[in-house]
Amino acid sequence: MANQSAKPSLTIDQCGATQCETCAVHEFCVTSGNQQLDAVHRPVQRLYMPQSTAGANVFWAGDEFKYLYAVKSGCIKTFTVDPDGNEHVRGFYLPGDLVGVDAIYAGRHPSNATAVVPSNLCALPYNQLTRAAGNKPELQMRLMRHISQDLSTALSLGGDFTADQRLAAFFLHLQERELQRRMVTSDRIDLVMSRRDIASYLRLAPETVSRIIKRFTNAGWIQSKPRALFILDHTAMTQLAEPVGILNHPATSLAAAA
Repeated sequence: MANQSAKPSLTIDQCGATQCETCAVHEFCVTSGNQQLDAVHRPVQRLYMPQSTAGANVFWAGDEFKYLYAVKSGCIKTFTVDPDGNEHVRGFYLPGDLVGVDAIYAGRHPSNATAVVPSNLCALPYNQLTRAAGNKPELQMRLMRHISQDLSTALSLGGDFTADQRLAAFFLHLQERELQRRMVTSDRIDLVMSRRDIASYLRLAPETVSRIIKRFTNAGWIQSKPRALFILDHTAMTQLAEPVGILNHPATSLAAAA
């Protein structure tokens, strides 16, 4: 288990002002206004986690599962630590994503979660969500779609594909997620996570990730900047990444949008 004294933990306060449009369950949260009306139409009491610093902890592996965490801004990574102290990244979560769904089965978190960059989150009590989902099929479907998407992405990126295919798929999938949340322009990807963390997530060596990025750059497919990456040839990148099966758009439509 990670050294729990090494990083500050986030605290949960009463709800504060924060952006909600991209959240999977925002229309079901009690926020403000007519509380009696909210109790019927917005049955989930959202708790606000004020902006954290990079490295602040959300939960530890083994913690009791009580909340799903909606990312409002920034980026959260989940990871485990092996007996030798090596981190193994399990996922990256952007605004609109829910963190903690992998703890539903066991009732305890199987991984640690920390903020990659300063981040805002909301803590959503899971018992309230399940009660609300029982009465609101649209919420149930949204939660199922999130769980299904997370599972599909993890299975696809863990498949028997080349390192080039997996990294291209990761970049384009990240771009699609950022575009859906209107976080970037069509050709830009904000790489807030380190290359080492990307390599760990894709089960590659950091040197392999650096070599592939250089190869993509030399081919004229991408332009790499500190904390950002620009897709210059959507068609070539998408054709390489398509077998992984996590992209929502074929190469032709991506090229037309560029």
